[in-house]
Formats: sequence, structure tokens, C-alpha cells
Amino acid sequence: MTLDSKHIAFLAVGLLLSALICFADFRGDPSVPFLMVYFIPVLWMSWTVSWWAAMAIACLNGLAWIALTIFVRSKGGPSWPPIWDGFRGVMYLGVSCMLCIFQRLVELEKKLATEDPLTGLGNRRAFFAGARREISHARRHRQPLTVALVDVDDFKQINDRWGHLQGDKVLLWIGKTLRSQLRSEDILARVGGDELAILLSDGTAQSARVVMEKIHDSIQKSVYELGVSVSVSIGVATFHPVPETVEDMLQAADRQMYRVKQKGKNNLEYALLTC
Repeated sequence: MTLDSKHIAFLAVGLLLSALICFADFRGDPSVPFLMVYFIPVLWMSWTVSWWAAMAIACLNGLAWIALTIFVRSKGGPSWPPIWDGFRGVMYLGVSCMLCIFQRLVELEKKLATEDPLTGLGNRRAFFAGARREISHARRHRQPLTVALVDVDDFKQINDRWGHLQGDKVLLWIGKTLRSQLRSEDILARVGGDELAILLSDGTAQSARVVMEKIHDSIQKSVYELGVSVSVSIGVATFHPVPETVEDMLQAADRQMYRVKQKGKNNLEYALLTC
């Protein structure tokens, strides 16, 4: 996992919490059970950074608690049997581990709900969610939006002739090629079996057309890497003003893609919609 500035800040807060808890434990009454308080930074790390950060802080806290327990006992605190101290330490780490596993499962569930399992791109649900946010932003600031549909030409024939594994390889390669030509803020998703959707934000109609032509040229120039003949038909629609629904945008792009298919495939058709 790559940590951005927000996650680094959350990590720093978690470490500070742990340090404060250790200090309070050291300075506090040895007869007061303090172990449960150590779960606070574990929960914080789990829900703000990641499960592995939570597990790391749990191990550090466990070691700190064991060291403090030995030190407090040496000062004349309550003398618990060593086996009981060991049991409490194992219990703490075990519960922390379960919390981390639970958080990991939640992360995986979110990922599966929004990611295409083959290409690793967003799925239809992710595209619609992202596109709705962009539509709201574009309508509020009166900015244009561009949607494109990329369809693999004769994909069924590729599967029939070369096998489904080769078909999967084609989709992976096209997804990778598209992603390399787009900005991080652009939305790319697999919305059908052989169909990928792109949403370009914060750009003019002219810049959107340049990007899509570059994408089409890139696919044509590097197709030799696959060892099979592959082409794509792309329908592009730029909206200014932007319609209210994602469905309206996709339908407009789909109409442009259908025009490409009618004209012989392996091309790009573009429309600027201003009303």
C-alpha cells in the first residue's frame, strides 16, 4: 500500500495515541487494568490506515504492555501469576488480529464490489458512482464532460479462434493501454464483456478529442505485442451542458460507436452535444 499525506497523518496520530497510552499506563495506578485501552490505537489504525498498520501497532503495543507489566511488578504492584500475564497478552494480540482480519475482509468486500476481477479496472457500478459525482460537479460549475465507449471489434471471433485465455489477454492489454494514456482523475471501467467506458473531466471538447485519437493510435501501433489482430471502435460524446444522468451520456457515446461499426469498425466517431 502506498501512503499518501492523509494516511501518513493518520499513522502519526495512531503512534501518538500509543505513546500517550503507554505513558499513562506507566504513570497510572498499577492496580488499574489498562490493557483494553491499548485497543484504541489498533481500532484507529484499522479504520483509517489499513489492517497491516493496525497489526503492526498491536504488536508494538503488546511489547510495550509486557515491558510495562514487568516494570510495574518490579516496583511492587499487584503480583499476577506469570501465566495470567501471558494469557492477557495473548488475548490482546488475538483480539487485535481478529480486528485486523475483519478490516481486511471489509476492504476486500469493497474492492470486489467496485473492481472488475479480470482487468483490475473499475466495474460498471464503480463507473456509475464516479460518473454521478462528476456530473454533479460539472453541472454545478458549468463545465463540459466527455464520455467514450471502447468496443473490441469481433471479440467473439477472437475467443472462438484463439481461445478465451487469449481473449482475456486482449482485454487486459487494452485496459492497460487505455490506463497508460489517461490521467489519474479520469474514470476508466469495464462496463460490459468487451466494452470499456471512459469519462474525461475538466477538459475542453478539443482536448478530449485529442486524447481519444491518441488512445486509438496507441492501440493500433502496439497491437503487435499481442500476436493477434485486434482493433477497437470508439464512440465519443462531449456534453456542454452536461445531462442529468449517466445513462444519457452512455447512450450518446453508444450511438457514436454504432456509427463506427456501420462504417467498417476500427475507427473513432466524435460528437459535441450542446443542448
